[in-house]
Amino acid sequence: MLSLTALVHGDSGTGKSWFGASGPGPRLVIDAEGRGLYLPTPDKVFWDPRTEIPLDRIGPDTTVIATVRNFAEFELSYQWLASGKHPFVSVTLDSVSELQQRCIDNVAGTGQMQTQDWGDVLREMDAIIRKMKDLRTHPTQPLQSLVVLAGSKERAGKQRAMVQGQLADWIPYRFDLVGYLTLNLDASGNEFRSMLIKPIGLYEAKDNTHKLSQHYGTHIVNPNICEMLAVLNQQEAA
Repeated sequence: MLSLTALVHGDSGTGKSWFGASGPGPRLVIDAEGRGLYLPTPDKVFWDPRTEIPLDRIGPDTTVIATVRNFAEFELSYQWLASGKHPFVSVTLDSVSELQQRCIDNVAGTGQMQTQDWGDVLREMDAIIRKMKDLRTHPTQPLQSLVVLAGSKERAGKQRAMVQGQLADWIPYRFDLVGYLTLNLDASGNEFRSMLIKPIGLYEAKDNTHKLSQHYGTHIVNPNICEMLAVLNQQEAA
């Protein structure tokens, strides 16, 4: 079965968190933004990663929300995933923009960041992304999807994932898909979401699977992770 890793960026309010909760269940949302309370999933369980995973409360379509208030709690979440002793099929990090800030807080505290501190943050964050991406090939509990969300910011003439320093240059290379998500109105005034998955115009996007853009074209309307995985695996079966 083909899996998917994706970095999805966009402005505030475009529905990134909703998209991140559309993966196959049971799913884990690592919530550094504090928005898990508002996710529109009916079967929702909150979990403190300092404690055991509440397996007795998790069903096949449960969304488990791990609220991480500092970098240490994120590391605990990752350790559970790396152990393989969890039920999760998909994982979303919401968001890498906020997690990087918590990493900065961990490195510098309340003090001013020094030049060497930025190098430490870059190495730490890049290692995190690579380790999380490798969870899809975990020997006992591989993930079907890993989605990392980010705000969007203009950098070097393009809208890119909102992370600081050299991580902004490196992070797109770690993922199969980079999507730029927008909220739009159709001719009748109805809202719909659109995810650009090809590098068109001044927006960072890519599709290294090639299968998704072959099926959808340059944009995915109202994107859904489960549907995208189905497209990947239908084409693989064919």
